[in-house]
Amino acid sequence: MSRVAIALALFEPEMDLLAEQLQSLVNQSHRDWILYARDESRDEEHGRAAMELVARMVPAENLARVWRDSRRLGPAGNFFAILEVAIADISWSHLAFCDQDDIWLPQKLQRMLAEFTDPSVKAVHSDLSLVDRDGRPLAASCWHSEGRDLRSASTESIIWRNTVTGCASLFHRQAVEAARPWPSVAASRPLFFHDHWLALCALHEGELRAVHEPLIKYRQHGRNVVGAAKADKVLPPLAAWREKALRGFTEREALRLEMQSRSWSVPSWLSLVVWVIRSYFVGRRGYGRVLGQCLLGWCWSWGGRRPPIKMAESHPR
Repeated sequence: MSRVAIALALFEPEMDLLAEQLQSLVNQSHRDWILYARDESRDEEHGRAAMELVARMVPAENLARVWRDSRRLGPAGNFFAILEVAIADISWSHLAFCDQDDIWLPQKLQRMLAEFTDPSVKAVHSDLSLVDRDGRPLAASCWHSEGRDLRSASTESIIWRNTVTGCASLFHRQAVEAARPWPSVAASRPLFFHDHWLALCALHEGELRAVHEPLIKYRQHGRNVVGAAKADKVLPPLAAWREKALRGFTEREALRLEMQSRSWSVPSWLSLVVWVIRSYFVGRRGYGRVLGQCLLGWCWSWGGRRPPIKMAESHPR
């Protein structure tokens, strides 16, 4: 049986929602999993209460380590800090990211692990149903709600638009090992998140596979770090275009530079543009607008010679 390491990042969680999330882990039909939980809440008492709840609800045989760290690394940095600890344990073969306020369906791990019988698969991600804070249904499919492109994933498609939601994914250890050294990411508004980087690492090592069924109830509320996007066509105010364009270009350039630093095969900007144009003619929609934003960002950054947004600022390699 494959052992799954679950990485739970905590930051001032609402205790009732955290309890529901933990109970959904305990209810998994796949029993061979271990939990690594790191808390970086600003309120030490709140953080201690969260750790006590984890220790109380998770069976001892499933609890690898739960600890508090005063360093504020942010959502992506928190997960990378957990991976730095978990990677030393050679007993697990797969990794799952876990948010502090969602609900996993009981078959989540078992259903995803079944896809790894194909040795070329290095990561699996599933659809999500959307619920409000109280668990009331909002949408049956996050993928449909966002209008995600779920045709065969490639490095180009994931650079342009990450379709992998961390809490609804499972990574082979080989993909996790390829992610090292962990990227430096900002604590506040990182240019890219842990799931985006791990998805690219999985593609570097093999196949990224989609499971077209919701395996998690993805809670939407005022404290979501990212949450589900809306597939609307409303343009932002003109004043916001510059920041959005600069960020769009810099985010993708940061991913390219991270890949270059590992001597991977990295698509050039010209090949990325050609990919979007070709995709349009085969019915893959949703990339043209992102391309337009990035081209504007490229112009505003003086042809890419002056990165307008700091690439990283917090989490050291």
